[in-house]
Amino acid sequence: MKKPYVCVIGGSNVDITCTAFTKIKTKDSNPGVTSLSCGGVSRNIAENLARLGLNVELITVLGTDFNAHMIEQNALSVGIDLSHSLVVDEPSSCYVSVNDVDNDMFVGVASMGILDKLTPEFLAKNLDVINGAQCVVTDTNIPNCLDFLIENVKVPIFLDTVSAKKTVIANDKIKNLHCIKPNEYEAEILSGIEVKDEQSALAACKVIAQRNIDTIFVSCGEKGSYCYNNGNFTHVPFYKTNVKNTTGAGDSFMSGIVYGFVKGMSAESSAAFAAACATITVSSIDTVCKELSAEKAFEIVNKNEEK
Repeated sequence: MKKPYVCVIGGSNVDITCTAFTKIKTKDSNPGVTSLSCGGVSRNIAENLARLGLNVELITVLGTDFNAHMIEQNALSVGIDLSHSLVVDEPSSCYVSVNDVDNDMFVGVASMGILDKLTPEFLAKNLDVINGAQCVVTDTNIPNCLDFLIENVKVPIFLDTVSAKKTVIANDKIKNLHCIKPNEYEAEILSGIEVKDEQSALAACKVIAQRNIDTIFVSCGEKGSYCYNNGNFTHVPFYKTNVKNTTGAGDSFMSGIVYGFVKGMSAESSAAFAAACATITVSSIDTVCKELSAEKAFEIVNKNEEK
């Protein structure tokens, strides 16, 4: 019998991260440092979950180029199962992120046309694998698949809203879910309420919950996050650390939420664990921190609870 697993559905790509040494001057060459790594919101979440010790099935679409080989080798090294993914004769996805001197993203460029190949028809062929999971994690990079997943998946669905632009595109499809994780801007799009403090965050969560969504986590960067579950509302503070790269913070936060669910933790405890995962990630230059582990995340949570 196959061990319990989480099924993650969405994009995989190679990330090229460029960080400037000084304040970025537009329309000019800026000195800095670059790095190459595997990326994609769903793929990042899958790797984070694997590093936290969970079994992961990733259903994605890959090309037949060097980028695909890099993603496949990474999956093999961390224990992600790609056996139900789609391979097509096209260039794999690539994402370029340019960070300013403070390590915050200045601009990003995404080449993800291959994601259009990930269709409801393909997912239908893998529905037994999808419904055999403890839960399903997906994102708004595949809006053409959201309706199919919501209508056909029998296990809890976790949705990462990815970005404000992607949230606008998928807005009407975001409903009937176990959990979503918007940031404050994406929460405003979903609720029509500007999230600027605890009171407005609660109001936004109440509106979003009317979409038949059980649990809502609103991430607000250094201001922490808000958790809304069955009428209960909690603020979880950001754990201070030396920030080196914020690009993967949201992905690791989502992985912490999913880990908490699988392990039977409360929504509030899951939020604290997720915040610790994000803290570990932003302390690394990598989008997915190789040092991430459940043990280290629990250490951060316990240390802060003692204060």
